[in-house]
Order: sequence, then C-alpha cells, then structure tokens
Amino acid sequence: GKISDPSLYKYTPSEKITLQKINKSINEMAASTNKELNFVFSKIKKPMEEQARQIGVNTGRYWVQRGGSSGLHSMQQSRILQQLTDKPYYEENDLEKAVNKVIIKQPMLRVIVTEDGYQRVLPEVPYYRIDEIKYDSIQDFLTAIEKLRNQLENESLESTNCQLFTIRAVSYDTEVSLHIQFNSILFDGKSIFLFLDEINYYLKNPQEDVEGYSITYRDYTRAIKNIKKTKKYECDKQYVLEQLDKMKEIPPLPLSQSPEKILTQTISHHEIYIESKKWNAFKSQCRKNNLTPNAVLLTIYSEVLALWSNTFEFTLNFTCFDRLLEEEEINRLIGDFTLLLLVNIELKKKENFKERAIKVQENLAKAMDHKYFGTIDTEREIAKRYGTKSSAFPIVFTGMLGMDSDCENFGEISYLSTKTSQTWLDLQAIELGERLMIRMEAVEELLPFEMVEEMLT
Repeated sequence: GKISDPSLYKYTPSEKITLQKINKSINEMAASTNKELNFVFSKIKKPMEEQARQIGVNTGRYWVQRGGSSGLHSMQQSRILQQLTDKPYYEENDLEKAVNKVIIKQPMLRVIVTEDGYQRVLPEVPYYRIDEIKYDSIQDFLTAIEKLRNQLENESLESTNCQLFTIRAVSYDTEVSLHIQFNSILFDGKSIFLFLDEINYYLKNPQEDVEGYSITYRDYTRAIKNIKKTKKYECDKQYVLEQLDKMKEIPPLPLSQSPEKILTQTISHHEIYIESKKWNAFKSQCRKNNLTPNAVLLTIYSEVLALWSNTFEFTLNFTCFDRLLEEEEINRLIGDFTLLLLVNIELKKKENFKERAIKVQENLAKAMDHKYFGTIDTEREIAKRYGTKSSAFPIVFTGMLGMDSDCENFGEISYLSTKTSQTWLDLQAIELGERLMIRMEAVEELLPFEMVEEMLT
C-alpha cells in the first residue's frame, strides 16, 4: 500500500552522523581512483537501506523530463512485455515464489521514490501475488490478451508507492500469457531481462536459497558521481566540448505538427523479426568486414533517416545499457544504468555502404571511448551555450545486442512495448536468443503510422 508517514523521509541526528561517515568513506575511496577507474566495491560499506537514497544519474534526468524538454509534454515511462509459457511449467515451479525471491534479492525492487526525486529502499514489502484469470475458450483467451495489452498501455505505475512492476496472467488449458509492466524510472532495458533470467533461475532451482548482493545500486551511483573527480572525466569532457562545434542537428523528418502542440501522445509500435539463420549470417558478414552488428544496424537506420529527411549529416542519440564500472555483481544488478551518447552521422554520397559503416563505427567508438561525459552533461552544456531547447535529441537508436539472456527458455516473448519520455522515434535492436527483433516506436501525432511502417520495411 501507500506509505504516507512523512517521518520516513526525515533523518534523526544519529542517522545524519552515520550517513556523513558513510559519505566521507565512499568519497575518500573514490578519490583514490584518479589514475585508474578501478573501484573496489568489496571495500564499500553497504549503506543503511532504511535511509533516503538519492536517485541515480540517468534516473534523475528522466525525473526532470517528466516536465518536458524536447517540445513534448510529460508521459509516464514504462515497458510492457508479454511472454507465453505452458501451464504445467508455470504451476509446478510456482512462479509467485520465484518472483518473491527476486524481490528479496534485488533491493531496487523494494524502492519507493519521493516527489522530489529521492529513493528509499524498504527492508521488506508484502508478499507479491500474481493475478490470473482462467478462460474456457480459445476465443475468450485471445480477446483477453488483446484487452489486457490495451489496458496496460494506458496504465501507469507509481514509483512513489513501490509500484515498480506488475505481473498479470490469463490462461486457457495449458497456455499461459504473462503480461509484465515495468516502471522505466528504475528499470533499464537490460534489467528487464535480468529480472526474467532470475525468475527463470528460481523456477528451475526452487530449493535454492536467496543470496543478496554485497553491492547496491546506490553504491554504483555514488561511485559514478565521484567519477567527475577523475582525470578520465576531465579528458572526456574536453573531447566532447571540442566536438560540440561540429555537432549537427537531428535529422529534419517531415513532422505532422509541431511537438509543442501535442497534449496527448500516442505511441505506435512496429516490429519485424530476423530469424536465427539470417541473423547469424548477418553477424558473420559483420565479422568478415571488421564491423560490429550495432554499427551496421546504426548505419542502416541512418540511411533510412537520411532518405526521409533528405539530410546526410546529423546527430543521433545512441542508447545502450553498459555498466561504466566493471564488476561481476554490478552486471547482475537491476536498476537504470542507461548510457545516452550523441553520435555524429556523416553519410558521404561518394562512399559505398561499407565505407559509410566504417565511419559510423568510428564515430560510435569515439562516443563510447568518451562516455563518462555523457548526454546529460552534453545537453546541459548545449543549453548553457545557446539557451534554447536544442539540447534535446529525440531521434534514438537503442542497442540491446549480446545480453546473453536465456529468458525465452521460460516462454517466448511475443510482445514488447516501450514508452519513453521526450522521444520522437526510437529504433530498438533486441537480440532474443538466436533471433533479432527490430522495433520502431514513434509518437504517432508527429510521425504517422504508415510512414513509420514504411521506414521499417
């Protein structure tokens, strides 16, 4: 239920002293990493979960964006996933127990976020129950699936009352359709698949005890903030600032209307699948030409945008979910670890596709090499220089390749929907086992459904 006691968000004098000591300890340790970004997390004291936690770097950005920064009005951010499984497996392995073990293991699944953007990890939450509705006919079952999809598309999750995800099920005979909604404030793309992987693990190993992580998401965000004290951050900052003079605008796609005029947004969804044989052949060709699949897919996307905007030089927002600090436990934590990088696209008419892809890969590599001064800092710098809303880059490419998830062993993912604030168009490349899902999501009031459908196909 909702937590309304205001004393939960206040500190006692004793708690303040304790937090000051923790803060000093973390800052001293982070300062010792100026030469190498090698944070020894095993030496960081685990913060007291009962205290208020400041929200992470990218989460803070999204919190601000609820008010609008690229011409669009605010929109609740969420991701919706539908997964089909079989009833015997679903019942015999007890999905509810598996989900509750993951909640115990992952602190971010017990978070509430205050209105001023602070988060609090609750030491415990009520046992999570999954709602299931059973149907006697296949037609009623299929109708219920469509109805539930539409319902979730129009619902929002409130992070102020620990509502970070919901799981609902509809079933017929041996078929079960699970519908999971995630609050994107604290779930990045990779975290969704980590969540499914851990549920799958406890379904396969029902007797396994829960072992929590020694590192928390807050430890990570505190360390990231201290990166600003390092030489690496200063180096990346200098590079990015030098690039700003060369940075192009977003591709001028033919919009139906001005973004400022849109009061209610409708997100259209478009997707195609590349089956395993073709996808493996594609990756093989990339390797033969010393190109990464991400770079080639980004080049294809750029060429489509160039065709529709009649512009061959522009800037795209590249989204990935890499952790900035390499530590095994960090790679298993649920949270928002999103990296938002601005990539210059230069498509020379005299160059062939391979030459263009090489240039895109080089620019993407440069952006990744200087990722510690990321999009947030860059957009602030642009706003500071020009004093306009030109800091928004709402044309996005999201790379979700090579995440090594086995979540589809539990059931096939048949539907995926994302609503991200301040994004006009987002192409998502998602590797699901041996196949590739290519999805485009667009604000339909800006980019008509038929137009985006043609761009994808």
